[in-house]
Amino acid sequence: MVARQAWVPEADGVFITCTNFQCSDIIKELEQDLGKPVVTANQATAWNLLRMLKNNDPVEGYGTLLRKIPRT
Repeated sequence: MVARQAWVPEADGVFITCTNFQCSDIIKELEQDLGKPVVTANQATAWNLLRMLKNNDPVEGYGTLLRKIPRT
């Protein structure tokens, strides 16, 4: 995957900008491999929609953003 090739250890995380990349199913694995958070444009959109709906339930399996960061 391109994200692994572009990764530098000094980075705070990885942001995958294109909404055409279907990578939701590998966010968790990529975070484990790199040891840093991974955020995709689609994931950030889902996070914001959940926030707008005032849904604060964690979503497992799709990375740190949907699992841990509060939606206040």
